[in-house]
Amino acid sequence: MKCLLIFTMIVLINMNLSAQEWLGRWEGVLVAGSNKFTIVFNIKMGEQGLEATMDSPDQLAYDLKMDEVVVKDSQITLTMNAAHIQYIGSFNKDFSVINGEWIQGVPLKLDLKKSKKELVYNRPQEPKGPFPYKIEKVTYVNKSADGIKLAGTLTIPDNKEKNPVVILISGSGAQDRDETILKHKPFWVIADFLTRNGIAVLRFDDRGFGESEGEANGATSADFATDVKAGVAFLKSHPSIDSKKIGLVGHSEGGLIAPMVASKDKSIAFIVLLAGPGVSGKDLLLQQNYDLMKLQIMDKKLLKTFWTINSKLFDAVIKDKKRKYSVDDYMETIKEEYASISDEDKLKLELDETSFRQSLTMLQLKWMHFFIRSVPADYLKKVTCPVLALNGEKDIQVAGKMNLDAIEATLSKAKNKNYKCVLFPNLNHLFQNCKTGSVEEYINIEETFSDEVMKTILNWINNL
Repeated sequence: MKCLLIFTMIVLINMNLSAQEWLGRWEGVLVAGSNKFTIVFNIKMGEQGLEATMDSPDQLAYDLKMDEVVVKDSQITLTMNAAHIQYIGSFNKDFSVINGEWIQGVPLKLDLKKSKKELVYNRPQEPKGPFPYKIEKVTYVNKSADGIKLAGTLTIPDNKEKNPVVILISGSGAQDRDETILKHKPFWVIADFLTRNGIAVLRFDDRGFGESEGEANGATSADFATDVKAGVAFLKSHPSIDSKKIGLVGHSEGGLIAPMVASKDKSIAFIVLLAGPGVSGKDLLLQQNYDLMKLQIMDKKLLKTFWTINSKLFDAVIKDKKRKYSVDDYMETIKEEYASISDEDKLKLELDETSFRQSLTMLQLKWMHFFIRSVPADYLKKVTCPVLALNGEKDIQVAGKMNLDAIEATLSKAKNKNYKCVLFPNLNHLFQNCKTGSVEEYINIEETFSDEVMKTILNWINNL
């Protein structure tokens, strides 16, 4: 899934038309070549004026905040800087439609109609006040990253002077402190549960996201590890925290970052890996792509072709140590396999050459080069603190059994004295009870995070 950065919103309003006319959910279909995408703008009145978020349900992207909302007379301009997106539109005569253009390179026509029904997703686990613990908005500096300031929330139990604490580490892609994804806030749910049960929790906006400074583009897992180290340093000086009981809880890529930090910092008391990788980045992505494609196609020969294409591409990334390969170089690497896919299958799977070449640009990213080369065992074998590794059996993003077996094998070989690995049946990558594990299920499942998994984490920490 593609993740777009959310930036601080700037609202500029200069209008004669009543702002009330703009409010609500505006929906349209963007046609880009052979692709069609539903685009939704949610416009509301905030404390400083008009605010807007964007949804792209077909891309499983929701609540993407617009940086600018500019209204003048009957024209509105919505801008998202990170994705270089701008929408410019005007009301029609009876104010029922916004006629406009989507500008992201070449302008494309996009007319929006106001939706009469607001979509509401039930999230029964989302915490609601009043809260029986302290909530502190905090900032701290990562001195090793040009002094960028990171912002987060620290929740602290009321009943102790010195509390054990965990830092929550998010998965790949820029995330806010709640790890908000598809209308779920798993880190907020986990933080509330642990803090109610005597464990303080620090969760923070990833660098360059939300209220945190810095730039995520060009950063790797190793860079994000320094952000976690800055959080550890901050907690060690906090008056309500027991500096000898600081643990790390990492989800997905965060489950790679936690061992990276703990392998070098022996003051870390314990780590919890939630759907963390145990195999190399190359092997993880090979399996991930295969499992995702298997949900779309049944043709075993075609699946094998995709496996070969991805394997060759990832090998090319590993070979390209100086990151000089162009998209043409990658296309040349897999030209025979790509040519063997019928035009009908390419169209059905949205793998026409234009779309495919665009997807290959991801292989040029510094983050991707680092991740594909990453070997979790290199860090896990140096971790001496207790380790709890939890995976879902139906996880198709970080294959549960394969990665958990690899984690256990590494810890056993390294003779770690205290580790526990648990594979939970029927849980997906977000630790929701599910049917298939597909990404498309996430948003429609009411459960945000398994109670059983949270209790497992709590009991394990309390028994250390």
